[in-house]
Amino acid sequence: MKKKIICLALAIMMLLSLTSCIVDQKYDYDMSKYITIPTIKDKEIEVELDSIQATIDSDIMSAASDKYTAQEGDNVKMFITIKELFWNADKTIDSSKDANGNENILFTTDVESTADIKETILIKNLGAGSFNSGIEEKFLKKKLGQEHTDTYTLPADLSSLKNVLTEEQYNKIAPYAGKDCYITYKFSSIQVREGDVVNVTYTGYYMDENGNIKLDANNKEQKFDGGSGTSKVYVGSRTFIKDFEIGLIGMWVGEEGQFKATFPDDYHAEDLKGKTVIFKATPKEIYVAPKYDLDFIKETYEGDYKSVEEFEKELIKSYASQQLLDFLVTESLVLEYPKAEYKLIKKSISDMELDFAAQYGMEFDTYLKTYLGFESRDAYIKYTMKMEMAYYAYAQKLGIAPTEADIATARAELIENYKAQYMSSSSKLTEAEALEYATSFVDESLSESDLYQEALYKLVGDHLETQYVLKEVATTYTSVSKGGSLFDK
Repeated sequence: MKKKIICLALAIMMLLSLTSCIVDQKYDYDMSKYITIPTIKDKEIEVELDSIQATIDSDIMSAASDKYTAQEGDNVKMFITIKELFWNADKTIDSSKDANGNENILFTTDVESTADIKETILIKNLGAGSFNSGIEEKFLKKKLGQEHTDTYTLPADLSSLKNVLTEEQYNKIAPYAGKDCYITYKFSSIQVREGDVVNVTYTGYYMDENGNIKLDANNKEQKFDGGSGTSKVYVGSRTFIKDFEIGLIGMWVGEEGQFKATFPDDYHAEDLKGKTVIFKATPKEIYVAPKYDLDFIKETYEGDYKSVEEFEKELIKSYASQQLLDFLVTESLVLEYPKAEYKLIKKSISDMELDFAAQYGMEFDTYLKTYLGFESRDAYIKYTMKMEMAYYAYAQKLGIAPTEADIATARAELIENYKAQYMSSSSKLTEAEALEYATSFVDESLSESDLYQEALYKLVGDHLETQYVLKEVATTYTSVSKGGSLFDK
């Protein structure tokens, strides 16, 4: 699968490869002297189906890239400007400006053009003709935020506009009934609904006893740590806390709103557990969430799946395998870290530090702490070694060793993975170019030891998949991608 669960072991190995931190030895001595590994056979593994749904929702959210288009029945806000159309001497259309470069604006919602109109026009039940059926027809299927300019023949009967325009506006446009005009329009806003993928900017504040934003001694609004940012949210998937997603529903794109949200009692931040806070938020964009069906699965993931159920079973299997891999590493007990491997990794990090800083714009220690969660190089090196030692010890215990064919397969899979990464990072690359770059990277950056290790990891993983008993933990909610709602009891 393109977006399959990749074990931490592989992620760390990739980092070592990228930074030329290569261990040439293969732990080809008796590993039992250095590490003890846990009993794996018949290990019961629990897989929470909520986590499976969260993975699916995350992929749906990532795939959502098409901006929403206006649909029949929507309530929308539109910028609209209607101008007189001027003609050339030969009666061909010229422009919206006369010979002196002046425009005769018959109607506009553009706040920069008139002091009278302060906001966009709200059109309810788009297509029903509450504004004007002919003009509304132009708005359908137009993307949110996109501006269009067309010539347009105003209807002979403009009486429907009397309910929308002021008397002064109507009297100005009425003489042009049945005539050609220039119309510029922009689908400017729509309300957030369940099932939308929303790009939202937000800031979270503590709440006082009166239900208002808490102020400090200097009357400054008190933000809480980690409560500000810009994020993509799949409304209904519970990517964020439930109340946050409910609070977004009904907000207009481009307009700031404010709502309260209560954090769950088991929230990870101690000072926010069970607390009600206030968010200020502005939805910036709305994207169309792809429909979760077999077509989406075939387009998003590798694998010849015949049904949604078959795909989800494979995803559950991947989660279980990942948990078992994690169990193997975390429950192993290191008796001694081999000094040769430790020194090699430590030296390799020192050798590549300048290159790393130049390439990524940060110190390696900062990268370890910020992105990988390691407080020191020693902790990073020892965890990496523990992971490698656990795999090699497991392989030794069972007599597992990669063949030349296994290593060739590992190389081919790495090339395919890197090719996919190159193609996703640049739409200009052809498949042949991405394949060339990926092949060059793997062959030049990875040693024989790396490929051996990758093949070994695959063999160990395959064997572990036969050793556990799967226990599925039922879902506590149904995501909007499967027809659920945030308002389910």
